[in-house]
Amino acid sequence: MLIVCSDAGGKIDAGRQQSRVATEYSNYKAVEEPEPVTITGLEGVKFGGTLSFGGLKLRTRQYMLLRENRIYTLTFMSLASHWAGYAASFDAAAASFGLADK
Repeated sequence: MLIVCSDAGGKIDAGRQQSRVATEYSNYKAVEEPEPVTITGLEGVKFGGTLSFGGLKLRTRQYMLLRENRIYTLTFMSLASHWAGYAASFDAAAASFGLADK
């Protein structure tokens, strides 16, 4: 799991974020349209896709969660051929995500 924090403008534009990924990886194909999620009280979205990198076909899912104008992005990735075996573990890891109070 990779976690990245960035400033937001108070909201997450999930479609724009997925389009940004498609721009960064020209062979990215959306296989999960953005949908709302709530994880440990944090509102956000999740979406997923496939891409090829270095001859490998990969499957990815990103969760983007918002707290106090900051977006926390959780990224999970595996070989596409192994995704079914990891998806439940990725979902469980995302569900356990939390932020310490200030």
